[in-house]
Amino acid sequence: MSEPTLNSSPVMTDDPAANRDLRWPRLVANSLWIVICFGLGSFVSDLLGSVWNHTFTTSVLSAQLFLWFGKALAVGLFFGLFMGFFTWLTQELFGRPKTNSSE
Repeated sequence: MSEPTLNSSPVMTDDPAANRDLRWPRLVANSLWIVICFGLGSFVSDLLGSVWNHTFTTSVLSAQLFLWFGKALAVGLFFGLFMGFFTWLTQELFGRPKTNSSE
C-alpha cells in the first residue's frame, strides 16, 4: 500500500472561485509589507531630521523616542491599510497578472 504524498504548493487554476479563499491572506500580506516599509521610513526620517537639526542628545532621544514610534506606527498603518486595500481590490476586480505572458 502506498501512502499519499502531500503537496504543499498551492494549485493555481483559471477558475476565480477556486482562488477566492486566498483574498484575505493577500490583503494582510500586502498591507503588512506596506506598514513595515512606511513605518520604518517614517522612523528613520524622524531620526535623521533630529540629527540634521543637531538636537540629537540623550534627553531628546529619551523624550521623543515613543513619539517617533507612535508616529511611525500611525503612518505605517494609514498607508498600509489604504494602499494595501486598494492593491487587493484591483486584484479582485481585474484579476492577478498571468505568469506566462506569451499566451
